[in-house]
Amino acid sequence: MCHIILTLFAGRGRRIIHDIWNALKPGGLLIYSTCTYNTEEDEENVHHITEELGAEALPIPAVKDEWQITGPLKYNHPVYRFFPHKTKGEGFFLAALRKADGEAEEIRFKNKNKKEKGKTAPAIPKAVKSFLSDTSSFSPEWSGSILRMLPESVRGAYPLLREHLRILSAGICIGEAKGKDFIPAEELALSTALRPDAFPVADLDWDDAIRYLKKEALLLPAGTEKGYVLVRHKKFPLGFAKHLGNRATQRSWHWALPVRLPRRRRRCCITAQRSPTAWATRRHICASTFTLVFGLHLGGVAAARMQAFCV
Repeated sequence: MCHIILTLFAGRGRRIIHDIWNALKPGGLLIYSTCTYNTEEDEENVHHITEELGAEALPIPAVKDEWQITGPLKYNHPVYRFFPHKTKGEGFFLAALRKADGEAEEIRFKNKNKKEKGKTAPAIPKAVKSFLSDTSSFSPEWSGSILRMLPESVRGAYPLLREHLRILSAGICIGEAKGKDFIPAEELALSTALRPDAFPVADLDWDDAIRYLKKEALLLPAGTEKGYVLVRHKKFPLGFAKHLGNRATQRSWHWALPVRLPRRRRRCCITAQRSPTAWATRRHICASTFTLVFGLHLGGVAAARMQAFCV
């Protein structure tokens, strides 16, 4: 019975190695390590990898004799056994394997989304291409009418991930194309990759900032250019507003504050709604001291934070 279980575990380890072998580049190193002592999962599997996959077992330099590491119990590959009664620790097995040099196998991604088949992506407006400081590090990716900029480091794997996973956020959301208009997204306003002079800037005081977050019409400072404007409070970006000349409307922010902020110390309530019409999804956050977090996105988007104290 024990032999059957050991054979099952050893076979599982081989299947795992076979499944991930193409992900290792030619000449790359694989550290094969187990927390068991049986030769089926250790020396036998290392021998299988060298024989079937053409890997080379490498000796690890600078191994000191006083560590009392044990060598192979089978075959003659340079492997390392850490027995707990000899070497400090709970014990494990270790081998360093190098994949043979050669051409990398090309991985092709199939798009199974029949709805997108045959559709052409919208043209990227010329002005949009200059929104980011470093456009060479990003690639455009359309999702319907939504434009995102994906880092080049994940561009190759993105089709596969999108096929098998429900991706909540990827790269930087630049905005949405609506007819001849392109509406910039709040993620772009909060991104550290946004070029400082990509949009006109309007710095608001506290009252106008709250008015903006409550999706109320407001007057921007005199001399502000028409069109989409980056709205800030104390140099913290809040989002975008469309300046119409005589007034400005908040167009891209999905969170609103439909309550009046208290001026005295008392409990206050903030209603957060995902969209202007999605009242069923609103949530109430009550506190005497609250923090408005305007956005957080790892890898290129900063977290802009404004604290308000009820006093």
